[in-house]
Amino acid sequence: MRVNPSVVVGLGSTGCYVLANLERILYEVMNDAPVDLFRLVSIDTDTTRKEDEPPPGGKRGITVSAHEPNAGQAIRNLKNALGEDFDWCPTDLRIAGPGAGNLRSGGRLLFFNKFAEIWQVVQDSVFSATNAAFQESTVRVLQDQLVRRGLNIPADLVDPSQAVVYVTGTLAGGTGSGMCIDMGYTIHDAAPQATRVGVFLLPARNAAPVFLENTWAALKDLEFFCDDPSAFNAVWKAATGAKHRCRADGVLPYDYVYLISSVNEQNVLKMQYNPSSSAPLTVMASMHLAAELLGMHEHVAASHVNMTNQIQTRPKNRFFLNYNLRVVSYPKYELTEAAACRIIADSICASWLDRNGYTASGMAQPIKEEDVRALGRKRWNERFESVWRGLSGSVELAQWIDKLIQKSLSDPSAELHYQLTSPAQGTIYSQVAQILPTRRLELKKLVREGMGRMFEQTQNLRYVELYVEGIKEELDHTIRFWDALGTPSRNDQDSWASMARTLVHSALAENWTARALGSREELLADELDKLLTRLKMYLMKQTLAEVLAWLNGELMEWMVVLRRSLEAVRDAALRRADTLANQMRESTGPILRLARSKAETLEAEVQALANVRLSLEKPPLNIQDGDLTGVFAVKQTQEVQDNYRIFLALKNELQPRLLRSLEEKGSVDVVRQIRDQDRTVQVISHFNDTTSMSLSTRLSLEKNPAAVPSFIVARDEATANLLYQDMQARANILPVNRKALPMFDHMVIFYQEGACSVQPGAPYHSLPDDLTDAPVYKEHFDAKLRDRADNLDPLRQMKSRPAAAPEGGREQ
Repeated sequence: MRVNPSVVVGLGSTGCYVLANLERILYEVMNDAPVDLFRLVSIDTDTTRKEDEPPPGGKRGITVSAHEPNAGQAIRNLKNALGEDFDWCPTDLRIAGPGAGNLRSGGRLLFFNKFAEIWQVVQDSVFSATNAAFQESTVRVLQDQLVRRGLNIPADLVDPSQAVVYVTGTLAGGTGSGMCIDMGYTIHDAAPQATRVGVFLLPARNAAPVFLENTWAALKDLEFFCDDPSAFNAVWKAATGAKHRCRADGVLPYDYVYLISSVNEQNVLKMQYNPSSSAPLTVMASMHLAAELLGMHEHVAASHVNMTNQIQTRPKNRFFLNYNLRVVSYPKYELTEAAACRIIADSICASWLDRNGYTASGMAQPIKEEDVRALGRKRWNERFESVWRGLSGSVELAQWIDKLIQKSLSDPSAELHYQLTSPAQGTIYSQVAQILPTRRLELKKLVREGMGRMFEQTQNLRYVELYVEGIKEELDHTIRFWDALGTPSRNDQDSWASMARTLVHSALAENWTARALGSREELLADELDKLLTRLKMYLMKQTLAEVLAWLNGELMEWMVVLRRSLEAVRDAALRRADTLANQMRESTGPILRLARSKAETLEAEVQALANVRLSLEKPPLNIQDGDLTGVFAVKQTQEVQDNYRIFLALKNELQPRLLRSLEEKGSVDVVRQIRDQDRTVQVISHFNDTTSMSLSTRLSLEKNPAAVPSFIVARDEATANLLYQDMQARANILPVNRKALPMFDHMVIFYQEGACSVQPGAPYHSLPDDLTDAPVYKEHFDAKLRDRADNLDPLRQMKSRPAAAPEGGREQ
């Protein structure tokens, strides 16, 4: 096993989907180990939100947005910078809708517009991956992965001498078909020593005409520059604004181009494609790339040497290739993801949404509604007192007692009335009023802190709703009590002024009576404190009403939003779990899933994993500095994508722990389980599907393992040989080489390439003309070419001179 520094570039939406699934496969194989040896780059022109489901630990690749909202301005800028070298671009080009508008000229324009960034990302990615290949730490990561599997560590595990860059996407849309040629030459320009491999998906013959037009145009361009490798001559705009010229000088756009499709060589639909990372054809492409990154490239490259010797004809017979791939796998990623989804739905969300009970200290408890409300009332009474005291913290009554005793006030009654009713600076009224905003904040804080504590203790929304109801009851009781005392509303200044006058008169009258009886001055302090208390009630009453309105309005609405979000998260988890269950039962895709043992089905293993008690590392809702934080701290206006992010956050926390738990059970002997579970016949059918290729051609492709890569790869050659012998004993299968791919110890991969081969004296044939659907593609292409050649053929100026004379063979 040898691993090369590698970069995978995904073009357009399809390329993004392939890379998204590739990331999940790499996580399944490598877990969260760093993969600095590999770089994943998505180049997307479509800003439409795609699935955002990175593996645990987050997305490892980067995305370069080639979107341009103002194509007209981009054309003007490039025309100013490149002059006549930009004449290939139609001046009236309009990109309608997302992406490149299904226009090849649109895709090429967007590439030119972001060329400097794309070139730099390619160069940096190849440099970083190659540099990592020289690092001891990189080799150690791979060695640790092999040791973890109980496998031997081969010498020269990493080959830093040869970087490989893969480009993947569909040729149907404007992005992939418009960028594929420039992309290949840009890679050669930025990293001239790297091997370049294209993996391009072809649309079905019943696809929209524009997809067929684009595909045939891109195929004929790839063919042209393979036949005439010195014809490419482009001028791009560098980061400095200067012209960046690229001449091919005998260089093909790619070293190899794989064309794959949904049908097999009999034109039977096998690998359906849809715009999704889980589509069978997308999965096949991403699994191929994952295997290439983690060791299969060594086997393929060695076999391609044989192909060069075996296929002695034009270069494009060794340039255009096809492959097919099937896998028999113990689906660790899907098992643990499905179990994580079940835990989210059936444990976490179910617990939070339960209206009858909650869990405390690992014990199920019934919700006793009145007891919970009583906790809310108690919390309010305990904390409100300190908030109440703080309201008059800046008021110094002692000075007013002294003034009254010393008779320094000319009109004590009028002065006190003024102090209690005037908002002027320095009055008792203003000293209390200026504290109100902080008291409002404190009251809200005490509510949130109590909620946070209840959320942490119970993990139950209904419990907290009842708790808040108790707070509201006590708050409402306080307001009603003050009303019963005749406390005016805050906006009724006249009533307060009248009440204050009566209160002051009463206080001073009682005070002087007490003085006549020789009472102590503490009684005066007591009367003034009563006045201050009534002032605080008057001013605070509005604040309490505002807090009550906040509780009944914003806070209760937030809890409604939280409940709906939890329901949405639960539903997303259930849907995903059902999708995964269906995938694991599926037998028509590229992956045939195998249970750990005959006695334990995949469904049973999911359930067993889901029954493992896992607590979240951090409470999903807690309190920090008076604010609710955590993954369940939803926004007041929660969007669908926000709920999906909550689901992903929970899943990505749980799944790694479940994966570790699964792997602690030990590795799965795939070949033994194929026997024990009586799946050999099914596996043979899977193998035969592989040899039936993934492209329909008029003449059969060369599949001889002596000429092209044709493998069974397993954790070691002995395992691959054993499976081959088992299949041979049950059916007369085609010969195939057996190779080791240690990193994929939980699966067996069948891999078959096909190439156009020309025997001496036989009629010459080659892709793409040998495609069964070539006449359909060509028909649509010719019609569009007559209509808008500039949109369909942005490279036409380079092809105006005759192509170089072909090497040997005769035309069909």
